[in-house]
Amino acid sequence: MAEAVKTKRAPKSKRPSMVAPIHDAYPISNLEASLHFYTEVLGLELLPRPDMPFAGAWLTDQAGRVEIHLFVSDEPKPGPSAKPSNLARHAAYVVDDLDAWREHLRAHGVQFMDRNALIGRPQVFVTDPDGHTIEFQQAPRSPD
Repeated sequence: MAEAVKTKRAPKSKRPSMVAPIHDAYPISNLEASLHFYTEVLGLELLPRPDMPFAGAWLTDQAGRVEIHLFVSDEPKPGPSAKPSNLARHAAYVVDDLDAWREHLRAHGVQFMDRNALIGRPQVFVTDPDGHTIEFQQAPRSPD
C-alpha cells in the first residue's frame, strides 16, 4: 500500500492574482523570415523596442491587444519541420472570423491543423518559421 505523503500547509493569506497577459515571446533563428510571417501572414505591426544586446522585434495587432516578442537565440526551438499541434507549447488568440483566417492562411501557403471537438468550438493551429505553435479560436458571435 502506498504511503501517504504529508505536505506542510502554507499559512492562509491573500493569494496574489494575475491581472492580464503581457506578451508571448518566441526564440527565433532568422529575424527576416519571422518578421515576414508575423507581419505579412498574421498582420501584426512593429512596436518600438528598447536597445537590447540581442536582435529581435516586438509586434502588436492593430488594436494593441496582442503583443508578441521575437528574439534571435540559439536556445532550443521546436524546429521548422514541427507540425502544428495542440499538445505543443503554444499561445492562443481569439479571432473575429476563423473561416476567413483559414482562407487567409491557405492564400499564404501556410499549413494548419483544424480541431473541432476538443473544447466545444473550432480551433486552428499554425506554426511559425521556427515551429512555434499558434492557436486561433473563433470569438463568440453575438446573436443577430
